[in-house]
Amino acid sequence: MAVSNDKPAYGINLSTINIEYGSAGRKFSIETSWNNIHIDEDIDQNAMAMKVTFLDATDIYNKIDFDGTELLNIKFSTLGDREVDAQFRIYQTDIHPDPEGGSAKGVTLYGVSEEHFLSAVTDINQSYREDISSFAQIVFDKLNKKYRYGKKTKKLIRHETTGRNVTIIPGMTPFESMDFLASRAYDSSYRSSAFKFFETFDGYHFANIERLIAENKKDAIEYLQIQDAKTQEPQWNHIEALNFEVAKDSMHKIKSGMYASEAHEIDLINQKVVTSSFLLGDNFDEYEHLDKDAMSLESKVFILNSLQNINTSYWLFRNIGTTEKETNFVDIIPRRMYYLSALEQVKMSAILPGNSNLSPGKIINLNMLEQTAKTDNKQQEGKITGNYFITSVAHIITREKYMCQVSGCKESYRSNVKNKFKNIVSKRKS
Repeated sequence: MAVSNDKPAYGINLSTINIEYGSAGRKFSIETSWNNIHIDEDIDQNAMAMKVTFLDATDIYNKIDFDGTELLNIKFSTLGDREVDAQFRIYQTDIHPDPEGGSAKGVTLYGVSEEHFLSAVTDINQSYREDISSFAQIVFDKLNKKYRYGKKTKKLIRHETTGRNVTIIPGMTPFESMDFLASRAYDSSYRSSAFKFFETFDGYHFANIERLIAENKKDAIEYLQIQDAKTQEPQWNHIEALNFEVAKDSMHKIKSGMYASEAHEIDLINQKVVTSSFLLGDNFDEYEHLDKDAMSLESKVFILNSLQNINTSYWLFRNIGTTEKETNFVDIIPRRMYYLSALEQVKMSAILPGNSNLSPGKIINLNMLEQTAKTDNKQQEGKITGNYFITSVAHIITREKYMCQVSGCKESYRSNVKNKFKNIVSKRKS
C-alpha cells in the first residue's frame, strides 16, 4: 500500500484525552498531565484494553472518587491515517509517587470497552435455527439494549456463514456466546472456517481469518529493515526491532497430527458414519495464502514420509433426522485445525513507528535485506520476508514518541528461494 514518505516517524496528533464522570457526564482533561498511554487490540481477546498514567497535580483522583462508572475518552491519529475515537470504562486505579520526583502523585487508570462490562451482567438463553452469522448479530444487539454509561454504540462487522444450525445457548454471556458461535461457524468459500470474535478501533468483528487474509493482503503496508540505524534518518515504515519465535519442531508436527487428521460423525438416526480426512499434500491449494507465490513450510519429502499418516481423529454425534442445509461440521474440524496450526508456525513480533491504521486483521509486508558470504551485496531474505497477518497491536504513546508493538504470523513461506520446487508451491489464483 503506497503511503507518502513525508509522513513523520513516531509522530501523533492527540486531540482528546479526558476522564468523563458523574451522572451529568462532566469531563476532566488530562491533556497536559498524561505521560504514558497503552492500548491493546488482540484477535484472541473479545475487547480492547487500555492503561493511562497521568500526574495528578490538582488532586482530581480524590475529587472524582472513582467507583467504576467513569470513562476515559481518547482521540488520536497519525498523519493522513484514520482517526481513532475510543472510549473505555475505568475498572481499576493505582496511585504511585511522581515519576519525576515531584510532590504530586501519579495515577494509573485501567480500562476496557464498555461491552466487556455489559457482557458480564447479561445472559443469553436462546435456541435458534438459522445461519450463525445472523444469530451472532442477534446476540450482539442484546448488548446495545442494556443501559450504557457511554454513548458510543459500536457496530458488529461480520462475515457471512453457510448453512443453518439448530443450537441452544444455555445461560452464556454474550461474549461466551460469540466465541461459541465462532467455533461452529462455517463458510463454504473459505475451507478453514477459522472464525474469531474480537474488537478493534473499527468496531467488533465476527470474522473468518482466511477471508481477512484474502481481502486485506492486496493492501499490505510495507515495512523496511533499517540498514544503518546510526546514520539513516528513521522513516514511518522502518522496522525498529524484529524478533521471530521458534517454530514447533518436526516431532511435534508428526505427533500432533496437525497436517494429517480426520473427523468421524456418527449419524444416530440413519445408523452410519461419515468421515472427512485432511492431508496437507493433497489439500494445500484449498486455502488462501498470505503471499502470492506461496510454498509449504515443509518439504515434499518430509510431508510424504512423515506428515501423511493420520494419527489424530475427532468423533462427532448427529441426532437430527435431516441434513438439509445443515453445516457440515465433520468437514470443518480437520481443515480448521490445519489452518490455525499453520498460522502458529511462523510468528514474529516487531516494534514499529506509530501508525493509527494498524489493527489485528490487517496485513504488513516485511522487506528485509541480508548479505551472506556468497553474495556481493544485500539481497532480499528468502523465506521470512513477505506478508504477515497481524494478530495483536499494542499502541504505546509517550511524550517523546508513538510506537506500535505488533505481533503477526504466516502459514506458508514465499516461494522465492533457489530450490522452491523442494516444497509444495501453490497454484491457487486469488
